[in-house]
Amino acid sequence: MALLNVQACVRWASGQPDETVIGETSFTRVPMLLALSVTDINGAAVEQLNEDAVHVGFQAQPEAVEGSLAVVSDFHHNGPTFRGLGWYSCILNPPDSGIWIQDEIFICVTVLHQGPGGLDKGKTITLARYHQIL
Repeated sequence: MALLNVQACVRWASGQPDETVIGETSFTRVPMLLALSVTDINGAAVEQLNEDAVHVGFQAQPEAVEGSLAVVSDFHHNGPTFRGLGWYSCILNPPDSGIWIQDEIFICVTVLHQGPGGLDKGKTITLARYHQIL
């Protein structure tokens, strides 16, 4: 297994006022935009990743959690536009049965890729902070 270099950045924002709707503040269901850069140990872009290769966990509380996985959708490979390959983007939503419980959440990204020598793996963590664009 070889290591992958994974870099991630998340944007979590809404143009709507932060109001309470049926007992929930508006950020609880606002999706996030996640951008990823994935390279191998030599710095070469990792191409042809699909949605199943990206696993996104999240943590909002200091207690240990298991199974807190975001729903990944609208997965795109954005390579040529950025003068290279290995750039991806996707939308993150809370699990089907849940909501984002705080307006600051750690996003933990794991990428698995079948390389020439076996399964390659990379991880990174970033902080998502909700803000309004008015």
